[in-house]
Order: sequence, then structure tokens, then C-alpha cells
Amino acid sequence: MLSHLRQHSPTDLPDWIARADALDAHTLVIAAWWSHCRDELYFLRAGVADGLYLDQLGAALGLGPDARPADPTQQQPRHRSRTGRGDPQQPGRERLATLTDLLCYDEFDADLSRSARRATTLDPADPRWAWLSACRPALLDAVHGLVTASLRHHVDEHPWLDELVADQTENALTPATVAVLGLAAGEIRTARPVVELRTAHMVHRTLYAVDRLRAHFSGIGCHAHWRRTPPHPDVSPLVRGIAGRRARLDDPRLELLGDPDQANPSDVLAFLRHHRSAHYDTRRHDTLAALALATALWHTDRDDELWAFRTGRRHNLFLTQLGSQHALTSRKGTQDRIDRLQAERTVGRPDEKQGRELRHADTDQRGALRAWVMRHQDLLHDIATILLTVAADMELADEDREELDDLARDHRAKKYTADSVLILGWAADEAAQALTTRRNMIPSTRLTQLTKALTRTRAIPGIRRRVPD
Repeated sequence: MLSHLRQHSPTDLPDWIARADALDAHTLVIAAWWSHCRDELYFLRAGVADGLYLDQLGAALGLGPDARPADPTQQQPRHRSRTGRGDPQQPGRERLATLTDLLCYDEFDADLSRSARRATTLDPADPRWAWLSACRPALLDAVHGLVTASLRHHVDEHPWLDELVADQTENALTPATVAVLGLAAGEIRTARPVVELRTAHMVHRTLYAVDRLRAHFSGIGCHAHWRRTPPHPDVSPLVRGIAGRRARLDDPRLELLGDPDQANPSDVLAFLRHHRSAHYDTRRHDTLAALALATALWHTDRDDELWAFRTGRRHNLFLTQLGSQHALTSRKGTQDRIDRLQAERTVGRPDEKQGRELRHADTDQRGALRAWVMRHQDLLHDIATILLTVAADMELADEDREELDDLARDHRAKKYTADSVLILGWAADEAAQALTTRRNMIPSTRLTQLTKALTRTRAIPGIRRRVPD
């Protein structure tokens, strides 16, 4: 779903739908992160059960002193020498303990119907009961706030909020009620009257309180050791290795794996979980490959999260709206999170100071680019017209004109932005690439126009071209 939102997000949607999609994107990012934590814990436990050492498992996840070699060009601070090598299994052990604590009460497929919630029996010593007792006033205040928001903003469709009110009125609060609380908050958060609000209202404060409660509940008993940025693994060799081992064993399920060069890490992890090899050594190697794929998904999660934050800001959502679902309760905390993600994707280190410097530099550059684009709307429209006309003559397949299709939306609207400049460069690359095999399909006058247009694109500031004209 996230990949669909990233690749096929229409530009002509009503503003309130685009803002609701941006908020839902953050929910999907968080859901994907929890799913990947489950996969990682499963394969860590499988590796321990198959006799792999914790330092081997940690190295596959990019943990440990030797996982990321030091950059010789970066000056490192001098440290006092230590005796002994330390415990090489400690990073893997801490990661396993963190995920075990974090997912101790994980019930992602639990039945949340009213009868199932009431029928669930838990040990009275379960710490979630103590949390419910201690936080009951805050929980009831949150329910009251959501009901008030639904009435004030005329939110008519709210089945999960009705379930939440039923638990309150019948004094049937259980740990599952907190899950229902999250679903009810989602109904209010993405309702059209709430999404269309352009200034801070009481409903936003209520949603912050709900998100803080849910974050507190999910961290019961968890003492986390968070990982640093791991090295980025190459997915294709890992999947080819898995396919090669299964082929040597004549595994009939190999065809379910698909093409190794086009494989999605999430699909490969699902394959390895549901179709484990009976061969001991193959299973051990598959476990190490699965943990490396989990590291690749860790990077994908960070990319998706940064995209979701940027999308929300582009649609003028508040920083606190975007950050509350991530348990970030202040504007500065959310902006620091965005800056860390930006620095991590750009320079490889999650340093908010570097991210802040990059943001200021990017703001200056984009401000100049936006000013140039506003002054040259006619030029951009003329170039886009030529590219799209010639592309129609060449009869390109859908997969060969993705950027041209994006450019066509801006062309129809006759409104170009700084982002349109990037799309224009990539669309010019698609046209130049197609020209190498379809030159004879274009009239000579049209070919001359295209050649001039491709040349003119290179003079546009901020343009990025990869294919020679």
C-alpha cells in the first residue's frame, strides 16, 4: 500500500483527501515497522534454535563493532585503550532482548469484536491491568474528548468510537480497549471536517493525548537498546543465494520465490517464514540472509517515513499532527526527527544538526528554483508540450513513460513547480531513451523540435539528466 501511495499519488485529488492520505501514510509506516520487527524477532529466535551464535546473527543485522568499517577519511576521536575485546555477542543479545520486550504483548491479529474483547481472560498479575488501573482517568478523558470532537465536527461514521463508548459505559475496559482507542482516533483524525482544519483546535490536542497514551501502553516493560544506522545490504545477491540453495535441493517451492533480481524483501521474508527448508545448513544460511533482508527493510522504513513527513508538510499539515503517531509530542521533536532522517539518507548519520544545515541550504536553493520556475512557466509548458507530443507519436509502453505521465498531469493543469523540474528532467530522459530505437517513427520537423527541447532542458537550473541527447 505504501509503494502504491508513493508511485501512484494523483495530483488532482481534493486537498482534504490528499491530507488524509498523508496522515494514513504515517499509520502505514508504523504498521510496516511493527511487522518488520516481528519478522526480525522470528528469524533471531530461529537462528538461536538452529545453533547460530549471537555475534553471527548480530553481524547479519549490521550490529557490532565490525559491522560498519570506520571511514578512513573521517577523523576519529582518541579513546583510552581497553583491555580485552569485550563481549562480541552483546549487540545481538541486546537486540533480541529489545524485540522480545517490545513484542511481549503483541497481538496484531487479535479479534477486536465486542464479544471477543469481553471473553478474553488474562492473568490478574498481567502488568497491563496495573497500567489500566493507573491510567484509567486519562483513558476516560481521552474517550470523552473523542466523543466531543465527533459531535463538534459532525463526524457521523464512527463504529469504533461507538465500541469504545460501550466499553466505557459498561465498565468493561480491557487491554484490547487501547487497540480500539487507536482505531477510534483514526476515524476522527482522517474525517473530512477535521482534516480540513487549517489552525490548531481542541481535537488536535485530544488526538495528541490519545497517541501519548497508546505509546505509553505499547512500551510497558520494554527497556530498549536502539540500533545505530546499519550498512545497506545488496538485496539481489542475497535472494540469488537463497534461490541457489533451494535449487540444489530440488525444492518444489522455489517457483514461489520469483525472480531474484526483481524480488521484494518483504515477499522473500514471507517465503522464508512459510517455507522453511528441512536441510539444516540451508536453513542456517537462509536465516542469516533473512536478517540481512530485514536490514534492507529497515532502510526502506526510513525512506518511507521521510517521504510521509515530506508529503504531510507539502499539504500543510502541522508538525505535531505528523509527529503524534510516532510518539513525538512537540514541534521541535518532530522537526528533529525529520532532520535526522534527512541526514541519515544523505550523509549516512542520523545527526539532526547536519540535517538542519542541509534543510537550510536546501531552502535557499529551492527558493531560488521556485522563483525561476514562476518566471518561466511558458518555457516549461512549451518544452512539456513537445515531449508529450513526440511521446504520443512513438507509442511508448506504459512502463516506458511513467515520468511522461507524471509530466502530463502538470501539463494539463498548466501549473509547474520546483518538483516539476525534476519530473521534466526524467521525462526528457525517457524521451531520449526511446528516441534511440524509434527515431524513424517521428516526422523530421517534430524530430528537430524534440532535439531543441532536449537541449533546452539542460539549461534549466536544478535539472537532472542521465541519458545523453
